[in-house]
Amino acid sequence: MDFLVAPNAPVFSVSNGTVTAAFTPSGEHHWRVAVANTASYYWSGGYMYAHLDPATITVDRGDSVHIGDVIGETADWSDGGSTRLHFAKIRDAGMVWHGDWICTGNPYIELPNRRETDPPFFEPARGTDLLAFCEDETWDYQEPDCLTECNDVRRIFYHTITNTDGDGICEEADTLGAWDTSALPDGDYVVRVEAIDAAGNATVDSMIVTTANISCGVSDTAGSKGPSLSLASANPGRGPVRVRWFAPTAVPVELDVYDVSGRRVRSLLRGLGLGRACTSDWDGSDDRGRTVAPGVYFARLVTDSGTAAIKVVLLR
Repeated sequence: MDFLVAPNAPVFSVSNGTVTAAFTPSGEHHWRVAVANTASYYWSGGYMYAHLDPATITVDRGDSVHIGDVIGETADWSDGGSTRLHFAKIRDAGMVWHGDWICTGNPYIELPNRRETDPPFFEPARGTDLLAFCEDETWDYQEPDCLTECNDVRRIFYHTITNTDGDGICEEADTLGAWDTSALPDGDYVVRVEAIDAAGNATVDSMIVTTANISCGVSDTAGSKGPSLSLASANPGRGPVRVRWFAPTAVPVELDVYDVSGRRVRSLLRGLGLGRACTSDWDGSDDRGRTVAPGVYFARLVTDSGTAAIKVVLLR
């Protein structure tokens, strides 16, 4: 957990124990101190306090500390970051810990006298976007209007929402979590996130994203040789159906809807390919404007360079 505090705020030990680590993994703002409950060559629990000002750290490896002892002050992030104390419940082995410890719980849940009444709040994670999306287990960001393959969904301070099973504990198995966008039809989706603090206060927020595993509006110079057709809206569904299609530039295009008997129900498009991804909508009516019966239909794209077809299921 992160405590947002003023620069040079004192940091107090929450437990009795022995200091097993005092180092920085990546710069002056990332100094940290680990305090083990028991000094031992075997496994022991403890706590980690990170983002300390190295000039203010009062302890070193091997020192004994007691509840309430000041172990340092928070580093000043006024040059571009939010001043904070990162605090974690951890577990490691040995008289000296080197940073590859295991996080074993959410210390906030264990705090006594939790009387918070203010609900959590969200801040933009990337630019003005509520959430950020990265390729699975990477920092390679994707644009929310063109998501492909498996993605991690991240929040501010890089909390990976998809890498959790909801128990509040960071475990290695949680890294297997991701959103496989290819498992659903391409289209617009609402990603909804609920944050609940230990006192039970909750906040819900969401954003609209677009998955596009078939095409993201790339021209045929990127290697598309023939036509493609995919769903661009959730289906089966009760509302209008949107399909995304691609045809090479200046190629004649016919897009029609057929029933399961092969009878043409609706002509959606007669035109020319534009060499990029396009969309067309079907409102569930036939060529005479009559609403068709619920059931299975097929959208079919025909061009001089080939054909493509997809199944569409209408509900009522």
